[in-house]
Amino acid sequence: MGSEVDDEQASRENASRLVTACLPWWISLVDHQLGDNEYVNALISGAAVPGWNGPSQVWTTPLNYPPTLSAIITVYRMLVVHHAHQQREQDIERCREDGTDELEAPEKASSHFVLVPDMVHRFMTMMDLAVCRVP
Repeated sequence: MGSEVDDEQASRENASRLVTACLPWWISLVDHQLGDNEYVNALISGAAVPGWNGPSQVWTTPLNYPPTLSAIITVYRMLVVHHAHQQREQDIERCREDGTDELEAPEKASSHFVLVPDMVHRFMTMMDLAVCRVP
């Protein structure tokens, strides 16, 4: 029985290390400016692939795309929140290394409420806020 518990714990730790190792790559797929050419983004171009029906040589109808796009967006929402959590944990650790008190470090570190909106704007929109601001 103990071996099964140890195996499950090792499996969870391996999965956690895998997510931690892959997260920067997944985030990099959306973390760049598109400008006026969305086709330079591997994620956007890759999202078109499920829409092509090779044997029939036709594109799927737009009505069939929403579930695919919804799944991609949902996964990226989770990745953004997870990335924000990792960044916060790193900020807390840096504060502790800089000599901040154990209880004060989480207060001093960036909050999820600051990190997530910044990433949503950067990763999940195609416009720059500076361009949209009225002078």
